[in-house]
This record gives sequence, C-alpha cells and structure tokens, in this order.
Amino acid sequence: MKKRQKTIIIIMIVAIILIIVSIIFAMFNFGSDKIISRVQINGMDVGGLTQEEATKKIQEWIEQEKNNTIELRYQDFSDNISVAELNFSSDIQEKLLEACKIGKTGNILQDNYQILFTYLFGKNIEIRNTNR
Repeated sequence: MKKRQKTIIIIMIVAIILIIVSIIFAMFNFGSDKIISRVQINGMDVGGLTQEEATKKIQEWIEQEKNNTIELRYQDFSDNISVAELNFSSDIQEKLLEACKIGKTGNILQDNYQILFTYLFGKNIEIRNTNR
C-alpha cells in the first residue's frame, strides 16, 4: 500500500470511531431525564437534577426571595416594601423546560455540540420577572 492510501484508511477509521462514540454519547444523554451538568438557572446550579427536583429547588429559592424587602427612598421619604407585595410573576416552567431540552433535540450533531459546549463553558438561563 502506498503511504497516501494508509493515511486515508487511518483517517476513515478515526472518523468512524468518532461517529460511533458520538452516537453513543448522544443516545446516553438523550435517554436521561436529568438536566445536563453545568446548567444554571439564575446562577443556581440545576445540573444533574430532574425537572421536578429543579422545580422544587427554584420554587424554594423564590419563596426565600419573596421575604426580602426593598428600601425605597425619595428625598425625605423612605419606605420598605416586601418583594411579595410587588406581585411579580416569572416564566419558571418555560426556563426549566429549556434547561431540560439542552442536548436532547434528537439531532445528534447539534446535541453533542450543545452538551460539549455546556460542559466546557456552562450555561446560565435567566428567569424573566414581570409585574402582574
């Protein structure tokens, strides 16, 4: 065999191995009901949790935040108001679903890219609050 043919065969073997590993990696993650590691919602780590566990964790955090107060000042006027009094609502369920879907679209290449990118750099999903 020529040197060029050996190089092509080696490249093909490596490519086939990478494809097989990629498929196994994607199928392993697609079948999991847990959120990918290094995913955060509002800076809170939810990686490795199921959607139910993450929901509970975030709801507990929201309840704690509702107990906080905000001091309002204007010239000589000062008043404290609790966060609960502001009647905020948020898109928690939508953001939890977004976190759960990372790496689970069914597209092997896209899923592997999302998973690896999240493992390397992390992902923080921000909850939007709106006043009712």
